[in-house]
Amino acid sequence: MCNPLSPLPICCCKDCPASTATGAASSANVGVSQKPDVKNTHVQILCADPDGKVVEVSHLAASGTIAHVNLKCQSKLDRLGAVTLLVDQKSGQKSLRASCSVHSKCVCWISNARDADLLFDWLAEGRRNSKDNHLNLAIELKRSIGMKVKK
Repeated sequence: MCNPLSPLPICCCKDCPASTATGAASSANVGVSQKPDVKNTHVQILCADPDGKVVEVSHLAASGTIAHVNLKCQSKLDRLGAVTLLVDQKSGQKSLRASCSVHSKCVCWISNARDADLLFDWLAEGRRNSKDNHLNLAIELKRSIGMKVKK
């Protein structure tokens, strides 16, 4: 497990799609830094390992994919996965899907748009788990937010 650096909000920027998806909006910029070379993107440090590796969330100001979760070690950046906001065209119901880049066909879908932070953590755990264990973590995550899961 990652060791959280501090209790960071998902996103403190009131204009970030992740903050509106999760309901976390604040005027403070604790734990968030602007990334100047990418327009409308900022990076949040999710956790750091004792060996110097950092898991970060790159929030995107675009529809569809709202964030990428990356593992950063020195100057190397490895994608762990992405979180996508899905909106049902008929009902307007919002949901989130996390697609793991570590394991093929490994996804976690949740039926609300409030718990992006849980999906970021789930993606971070993919690097330390087998595909089967990672999918089991997805089931636990869904149950923890009250979703019924068919196995």
